[in-house]
Amino acid sequence: MWCREQKIPFETAGNNKNVNAVIRNKAAIEATKMTVSFLVNKLSLSQSFETANGVVYELRALAKTNSDSRTCMAEAGAIPLLLRYLGSDVGSEFPNLQVNAITTILNLSILEANKTKIMETDGALNGVIEVLWSGATWEAKANAAATIFSLSDRETVGRLVEAGVVEMVKEAVNVLPEEAITILEVVVKKGGIVAIAAAYNVVRKLGTLLRQGSEATRESAAASLVTICRTGGSEMVAELASISGIERIIWELMGSGTMRSRRKAATLLRILRRWAAGLDVEFVDLHTTTL
Repeated sequence: MWCREQKIPFETAGNNKNVNAVIRNKAAIEATKMTVSFLVNKLSLSQSFETANGVVYELRALAKTNSDSRTCMAEAGAIPLLLRYLGSDVGSEFPNLQVNAITTILNLSILEANKTKIMETDGALNGVIEVLWSGATWEAKANAAATIFSLSDRETVGRLVEAGVVEMVKEAVNVLPEEAITILEVVVKKGGIVAIAAAYNVVRKLGTLLRQGSEATRESAAASLVTICRTGGSEMVAELASISGIERIIWELMGSGTMRSRRKAATLLRILRRWAAGLDVEFVDLHTTTL
């Protein structure tokens, strides 16, 4: 009480707890840095896939824990080392290593600052796309798709389009329809007119998926088509309208899909009918369109 009355600083149990917490946090970060540095150095010196796989597995587990680990790994230079193990040569000989490498990159991409680091690393995007194209296992392909989805923000989506992500989606939709169409939905929504133009050759496939896909795939396909038609205009709508029985397919989705699917299907039908009547396709700014 006397110290407080005289306005003399003094320590309390609460203050001690706060100081101890800071000290523990700093110690934990330093320990993480040391662990990451050790593992990254060990990976850089690995001479066999078996040795590398053990290290990458540890990095995968570490990258899953918290943002400090993800920051330390990117700063220590883990990303270019992980890219070595994305190729089909690795996948065919040591598929677990490919899975661990792509999953580690996926975990790293969760941190916003790491998205740019990944995109700016030579060969990173092509490596991830290669896994999606020709990954040795379904897990590798699915995690590659998740990585592309994670990287698809407004800062990086242009690079994804330039790298051929829309063409990749067209091929991948046959083996991973839900993941591929989810990626496409994000890319056409955030990628602007360049992404829309690239999506022209996917319109017919999307129309098919309105009926044949899973519930989630049908929803994403409908949302993608709304964005493509609204932004791409009459040419895109004409391509959609050329699909045999498309209005019936849309009607079916309006009656059996999720609430979001039904809304998107209703919008698609309205777009088709305006186009058929010779009216301008309704336009919505991509930056303000709601989900």
